[in-house]
Amino acid sequence: MTTNAAGNDEWVGIDNISITANHAPTGVSISPNAILENKPSGTTVGTLTAADSDPTDSHTFALTSSALCADNAYFSLTGNTITTAASFDFEMKSSYSICAQVTDNYGLSKTASIQVDILDVADEIPPAMSNSNPASGAVFLAGPAQITVQFNEDVKHDLSAGAANNTANFLLVEAGANLTFETASCRIGAAAADVSIAINAAAYQNKIVTLNINGGVPLSAGSYRLFICGTTSIEDLLGNKLNNGASDTLINFTVSAALINSKIMLPVTGFPMEYETRLPAQPEDKKYASFSDLWLEIPKLAVSTPIVGVPLTADGWDVAWLGKDAGWLNQTAFPSWAGNSVITAHVWDAYNQPGIFYNLKSLQYGNAIKIHAFGQVYSYEVRQTKQIAPNDFPAVLKHEDNAWLTLITCEDYKPQFQTYSYRRMVRAVLASVVPEK
Repeated sequence: MTTNAAGNDEWVGIDNISITANHAPTGVSISPNAILENKPSGTTVGTLTAADSDPTDSHTFALTSSALCADNAYFSLTGNTITTAASFDFEMKSSYSICAQVTDNYGLSKTASIQVDILDVADEIPPAMSNSNPASGAVFLAGPAQITVQFNEDVKHDLSAGAANNTANFLLVEAGANLTFETASCRIGAAAADVSIAINAAAYQNKIVTLNINGGVPLSAGSYRLFICGTTSIEDLLGNKLNNGASDTLINFTVSAALINSKIMLPVTGFPMEYETRLPAQPEDKKYASFSDLWLEIPKLAVSTPIVGVPLTADGWDVAWLGKDAGWLNQTAFPSWAGNSVITAHVWDAYNQPGIFYNLKSLQYGNAIKIHAFGQVYSYEVRQTKQIAPNDFPAVLKHEDNAWLTLITCEDYKPQFQTYSYRRMVRAVLASVVPEK
């Protein structure tokens, strides 16, 4: 009703008046709803958004306590942004539940449970050396000119400062006159009292780096230490440092002085063929080691004999007192173990009779050689038979990662000199292991 110009009251019609009621929010969501593990406290997770049928409403948010949302303490809310209040470990817990309340500008609200996921990332385990040749503590009977190192994961090999094919990440020294290693670390560098050995090249493939050393010349007799540099440092593909950058990995090895002397020959296993030889008493330092259950069988040669241990002395291995036994050359791999085990026996004995290895040269590819050791039978198959020079140590003492057996004896007797010109070498690889019957 209104008053017209004449001062009279009159009704006026009003059409199309619409009154709309406000609605409460219907939900709360977060985007993104996941975070990588190990991120520091204070890292942003995501932004809260209200679900509301009233598009013009404004909203405020709060974290609310609930028995269903016990993880609120691990998060913080500023405005509509959720941040972490802790660092998370996927392996400990992979998701968290929080309760968020949204309130519109008319005071209507909604509380909802929100899940935040923790995303797994590759654990930052530092790389480490898993294997090497030589192994630490090894004794070489002929100096190496190459060293291999294997890592437990793929490491950088792009010639960068942290790459395994960067020769600067290895340091090889020989103990000096005081026979003690004075070099402390790769970071400090080689000590003046030690002798630096050149590392000429480093080739990388399938987690293995091969180092060419000393200009290709086999190392001479001495004590050596290889530093695999963690203090400077080799890194994996994620940038994690070897040994966490805290230390270098050390490999100590020795090259035996006895066999570097070119005048020393492989064991002399043959006596003169014209007469019996009277042997002196066996010196204490050349006494053989005996084993309770270790013997050699060569079916084709009808050989079945105990194996004794022949010590390495300054004169090499003296096998004069073997008799009908076979002799394992000490400092080669123990028979049946991984590596190259060298065993010798007489071709002609002191009694002017054929020795047990007299027919060794008749062995052929594939023939069986058996080591009986402590309740097991280790069967080897011949892979090579060869006549070699009497001082061909590299052939006989060749390093092997797997179990190999090398048999050696004298060959080609010269009556006029009463000596043997060559050695017969038979090499066999382990084929099977079965329990002793």
